[in-house]
Formats: sequence, C-alpha cells, structure tokens
Amino acid sequence: MLGVWPLAGRGDATGGSAECLGVAGEDYIRSVSRALDILEFVANSATGLRLHSVAGGLGLHRQTAYKILKTLVHKGFLEKTPPPGRYKLGPILMALRNRQDRWNREFLLPSVAKAIGVSRMTSADVIVCQYVGGSVVGRFIARGQEPEKSTALYGYRMASYGIALTFLAHLDKPELDDYRASHPFSEEDAEFWKSHELLDAFLHYVRQEGYLALVKGRTFRASAPSFDRSGAVASVLALVRRIDEMGTGDAQKCIDLVRRAAKEVPMDTPGVGGPGSGLTHVE
Repeated sequence: MLGVWPLAGRGDATGGSAECLGVAGEDYIRSVSRALDILEFVANSATGLRLHSVAGGLGLHRQTAYKILKTLVHKGFLEKTPPPGRYKLGPILMALRNRQDRWNREFLLPSVAKAIGVSRMTSADVIVCQYVGGSVVGRFIARGQEPEKSTALYGYRMASYGIALTFLAHLDKPELDDYRASHPFSEEDAEFWKSHELLDAFLHYVRQEGYLALVKGRTFRASAPSFDRSGAVASVLALVRRIDEMGTGDAQKCIDLVRRAAKEVPMDTPGVGGPGSGLTHVE
C-alpha cells in the first residue's frame, strides 16, 4: 500500500523551488549583523586581519569594530595573534568549520551523487538537506527537468513544516517544543495541519515508517533520512514533484528510490548529525 499521508491542502503549486524559503527577511539586530559581517570578513582572510583593516573594509567606526572584535575574541569566535595583532577564526568557529568540512566530505558529496541519480530517474527535483542551528537548510538541488541548473544552495532555509518534518520526526520532545516556539505555524500551515495533535500523529508515522510522503496542494514530496554511525540524522534526501507531472505508480517509485538512495549514503563517520540535536534513529 502506498504510504502517502492522506491529507489535502492549499499548499504551493510551484514545485521544488517553493520548498526553499530563501534568506532571512528585513528584521534584524544591527549589532548582531555587524558581528556576523566581521566574522565573514575575517573568515575570508587567509592570514587574519588587523583592526584598521576590519574597520575600513566594513565601513565601521574604529571604536565600534574594536568592541565587537574584543567581544568575539572573549567568546572564542575569534582569536587575536601576538603584536602587531591580527584577528583570525577562534577555536569555536574552527571546530564548527572542521565539523562542517567533515559533513561535506562524508555526507554532502555522496548525497549529491545520489540526488542527481534519483533526479535523472524521476525527472523530479531532489534536494540534499541538513539540520543546522535549529533550522533545516538546503545544501544542493538536482533539477530533474533542467539538469544544467542543478546547483549548490547557500543559506537557503527550507519551509518549516514541509520536508523539514523528516528531521522533526527524530527530535526529542524538548527540542521539538523549542522548534515550534521558534517556527510558529503560518496561516497556510495552520489551515493544512489543523492542529499540533495531527502534526504529532504525522511525525510518529514518519519516524515509524522511516520516510516522509506528503501531498500538499499540487505538489508531491518524498524524503528519507541518512544516519551517521552514532544513529544521528546526518542528512535528508528530499524529492519534490508536481502532481500533474506524475503518472500511475510514479509516487511509489519516487518513495522507493529516495529511501534506497538515502540508505546507501555512507555511515562511516560518527557524530556528524545536527549539532546537539538529538536527531537519533530508533528502530
């Protein structure tokens, strides 16, 4: 029997790209934005930067740049070398970079290969997703009907209650509660899911079955997790295709291909799932 969650709603009608929400909106805190600009600026320097270079390069007052740099050093995000004093990435960011590099090497590259393969066999868009900092982001999209437009994704946040549910199904209750608090239902989400109780039932279904299959609006979604050796969800392969482009039996074919591809992603590296996420696999 085809395991597609039996709901209908007024979801998007635009196919795969609608699942990606894009970068953040206009609401932001200026001091945090400046600190992040400094981190990105320093990270792009091979030898580190001095205070005047940071201030001048970002158009900041020297005293403002100094205070932010001092705070970032104190928190371990940057470190300052001996005189003449250059700022470079600190231990916290280096650890995160190393962790991300390892994830890219052990999961992103093989997942991209699987995504391209599934995309070619189904003519659907297939997205490689990662759980980062309490949100689900797309890292690569293989375009089924326009393979030349397949591309890496940088900073693209996935819809909070679409493909992201594959990750949410493996969160423990406190983390799920935190996620809901920081990702409240939109009007469309509330109309589709009706209640958190119905969503909870769906998450239980996804966790038990080991995959997500969902028809929302005129779009079909199928996704499955890949686990690292510690049992954490390391990545998700997600297929998105318009219903009007599918024929009899295509939905089950898509589910089977995505599940098989996700299972074939290597599990050699321990502990590279969502940082502190509790995204664990339960048989």
